[in-house]
Amino acid sequence: MTVTIATPLTFTLAFSPTFSVEWPAVQVYVNDLLVVDQTIDQNNTCSFTADLSQEQNQLRVQYYNKSPAHTIINTAGSIESDQFLELTKVYVNDILLGSWMLTEGYYAPEYFEGFLAQFPNAPDRLKSQLIWHFPGNFYFPSLPKNDKFWWWYRDQRRYVHAKTYQDKDDYRDEAYIGSLESHQTLIDEIKKIINV
Repeated sequence: MTVTIATPLTFTLAFSPTFSVEWPAVQVYVNDLLVVDQTIDQNNTCSFTADLSQEQNQLRVQYYNKSPAHTIINTAGSIESDQFLELTKVYVNDILLGSWMLTEGYYAPEYFEGFLAQFPNAPDRLKSQLIWHFPGNFYFPSLPKNDKFWWWYRDQRRYVHAKTYQDKDDYRDEAYIGSLESHQTLIDEIKKIINV
């Protein structure tokens, strides 16, 4: 498959689900339009084509079927099994995106009443939280229009890299981002090796 700027964006989200009573279930929304409603079992992915038609688009995953009944406690008071869900990877048009696409997002858990009684000041947003023990919503970073997605991805990837490795060393940036310098001697050597 040849990917161009005009190719529709097909997202695939990969999960690591944990079964307890039943498998986790998610709904995926693009700009509040439901695009997926799926149980996440051993076939741990869900795919959808996203119409990113607005200047800024919101991709949201709702983990909705977790309840206190999914946490099984034995007579000794220890947890025997508990349903939870981990978001592990995101692909667009079969291209694995950098982990920053996940860690730049946040999770908004919907805590159970018993939990809130014990922890009334529990945060309403958890940055980079990819393992979900409560139902709730995961919000990806705001995404641009379809035709700007890959340019935006490149620029964001560079920005996150620079933020992470700023002031480490100059060669790291060049190795990661690439250099605009021509290395003609290296090109000539490679041509000799492959007999061109």
